[in-house]
Amino acid sequence: GGQSMNPPVEDFVTAIENGAYSKYIILPNNKNIVLAAQQAQKLLGADKVAYVPTVNLAQGIAAILAFDTQADMEANVEAMTEAMQQAHCAAVSTAVRDSVVNGMPIIKGEYIGLLENKIVCTGGSLNAAAVDAVHQAGTDWELLTLYYGSEITEEEALGAAAELEKICPGAEVQVLNGAQPLYPLIITLE
Repeated sequence: GGQSMNPPVEDFVTAIENGAYSKYIILPNNKNIVLAAQQAQKLLGADKVAYVPTVNLAQGIAAILAFDTQADMEANVEAMTEAMQQAHCAAVSTAVRDSVVNGMPIIKGEYIGLLENKIVCTGGSLNAAAVDAVHQAGTDWELLTLYYGSEITEEEALGAAAELEKICPGAEVQVLNGAQPLYPLIITLE
């Protein structure tokens, strides 16, 4: 899933019906996919399918880390939902059109910084947008993980990481190749 790549309900149903397991937990990782996950659960039954309403990568990762192979589906959904609620996410994308968001002018082609899926800043550079978005979330993080997308190089991501280390001096900063489209950087904040 992800922006512009929203799978239809039928894709979930087909994957589950052809899967090797008796129970499934769906992590949508996008607000536009939560409804499809709900519908898949309704069609296949709550005893077979559950979902955790994750709306971004940070929430999905937090939910996965809370999964316990020894717990039943209900306990896992509860633990995963609780973990998801503690996760925070910033991202950098590129504006696809001129617009105004919350009084902020957005110019097609410029970098935009997002926090919890909401546009919070614009930037003339990748680093400026990343720093501004993270700064608005606070600077007292223990771990920042940057997933760099298919549109930038590892060196560019490392440059952004270096800038983020300056504003979050106590944080460990990791850089991983996420290879995602549309978002040059997705940054999980812990």
